[in-house]
Amino acid sequence: MANGIMEHFAELLDPRQASGRRHLLGDILTISICAVICAADEWSEIEEFGRAKESWFRTFLRLPHGIPSEDTLRRVFTMLDPDAFERCFMQWMKTLSGSSKGKLIPIDGKTLRHSFDRANGKAAIHMVSAWTVRNGLVLDEIVADVKEGDYDAVVFAGGPGALENLDNEASYRLAQETVYKEKVLGAICIAPVVLARAGVLEGKKAVVWSSADDTTGIDAITEEGAEYIDEPVVKDGAVITARNPRAAQEFGEALSAYFM
Repeated sequence: MANGIMEHFAELLDPRQASGRRHLLGDILTISICAVICAADEWSEIEEFGRAKESWFRTFLRLPHGIPSEDTLRRVFTMLDPDAFERCFMQWMKTLSGSSKGKLIPIDGKTLRHSFDRANGKAAIHMVSAWTVRNGLVLDEIVADVKEGDYDAVVFAGGPGALENLDNEASYRLAQETVYKEKVLGAICIAPVVLARAGVLEGKKAVVWSSADDTTGIDAITEEGAEYIDEPVVKDGAVITARNPRAAQEFGEALSAYFM
């Protein structure tokens, strides 16, 4: 994976001084991309994901000084050229998608928080993604252009920007069509709110992100007729919801089980 990433990220210049580099750019990119695919949306969560999966990462990354800290991740992404990053990222995804026959597509409205330099006016690095279950890919997709007939399942990923970008008629239409055709529909973190507002959680059991200080997600889905279940992952027929990034593995396994 790391070799594939760096092959397509060759034009992405490492903005750091060579003498001060403790972590390889390829390691930073690989860990970050994997973490974001698994619904991490904070630099601290990317670091946490990296540490939790460090033994696995060491099977193909060098990691000369271990897992980068959240401060290192933030600093490096702040310095990267976002246009060059996007070009490299999309080229990598398009190459991988050519060999993929997977048919599971998650729609992700997240933006890596603070992945821009306010002083220099750099745009945030957006990851609006579609991930296939067999290869774990991320591709650029516009929700309005997605047709459920092209896929066996549709999964909405939460995170900052999710409701801002996904809580709309195009997403509602996609969720409704997926349920109508009796295909698998999933949502993680705050994204079950989108399903609820699409009317597809009425009378169904579901879970959504919440905290001790913020239960707006729970309020939103129950107001639309869902029954909130306090579990990491909740399955009700072909509708699968998950609470937060810590439930990502169980969520993925539940989705994959439908295709085994």
